[in-house]
Amino acid sequence: MPYVYENVGGLTNQQANILQAIMWFIIMLSFYFIFARLGDKVNRRKLYGTGGLIGIAAWIILAYLEINWFVLASFVILWGIHEGIGGQGFYALWATELFAPKYRGASQGFMFFLVRALTGLWSLVYPVIIENWGFTVAGTFLIISLIIYLIIGVIWTPDTRGKPLEEITAERYGTKK
Repeated sequence: MPYVYENVGGLTNQQANILQAIMWFIIMLSFYFIFARLGDKVNRRKLYGTGGLIGIAAWIILAYLEINWFVLASFVILWGIHEGIGGQGFYALWATELFAPKYRGASQGFMFFLVRALTGLWSLVYPVIIENWGFTVAGTFLIISLIIYLIIGVIWTPDTRGKPLEEITAERYGTKK
């Protein structure tokens, strides 16, 4: 994001990094006050879906409106909330809940490796897309990815809310006899 803030938004490096720090603070607040406090009390599909819709709205604002301080602030707030209740928390939760105990560590490691590797590859391609086709096209790619992320998460997430790990494991893998 600092690259976008500087090269598309016209901010200085210092302004871009401050904006990113503010976003991380919002992510922490969102994670603590929404995901951590409500994640086992409310319908997780709805929480995930809400996070997905907020993320899509954030990118629509950034990709399709003329970038100014209001647009940047709106994006930072919305994306920060999205990130606090979106994918990262759910990926960690699902990796713990949905894999058999003997595979949990490996599954989490693989999942986080895959996400980080794909993010790294996207980070190499993203500036090229911006330079060659413009920021709106790059933002549209992200919006399409978020729509896919939203659909997959809302349709296929399991209903494990309030269940202990032992019950989830027994439901998915049976009990040893």
